[in-house]
Amino acid sequence: LNCDGAVGQADCNRGVGGALRDSAGNFIWGFADQGPAGLDVLATECAAIHMGLLKAAELGVSDFLVASDSQEVVDLLKGDEELWSNLGNIVDDIRRLLAELCVRDIFFQPRSGNRVAHSLAQFGLREQVHSFWDGFAPPWLVSLLVTDMEGG
Repeated sequence: LNCDGAVGQADCNRGVGGALRDSAGNFIWGFADQGPAGLDVLATECAAIHMGLLKAAELGVSDFLVASDSQEVVDLLKGDEELWSNLGNIVDDIRRLLAELCVRDIFFQPRSGNRVAHSLAQFGLREQVHSFWDGFAPPWLVSLLVTDMEGG
């Protein structure tokens, strides 16, 4: 499950997106949505992972890997530090979901291997509507699926 967040430059809009692929890189499902307004970059990245995990739970998916192009988020989620803030609430829920869904690992994936999730987050930022694709990627995403496999 590759996830990413996008932050608009001119306003407080946010976008989140992610895609679940099998071990061969084949698209299983993906999502794009507006993120919670006004979050900073770190919190937006966390919101994307949170939404991806909630979708996996809804669909009964477990035993998978999670990738993010934010090393800071990966370190935060792998740590055990308690955060007494609004960010701490989402981090706690992500950690709970990681355990409940038997997520094997969460790891840093450079942008060169995370272009699909980045493109989906940009779509969510731009369109500001909930979108979900099951089984077939939208046509504009297909070439990025190949590029991610080559770069990742």
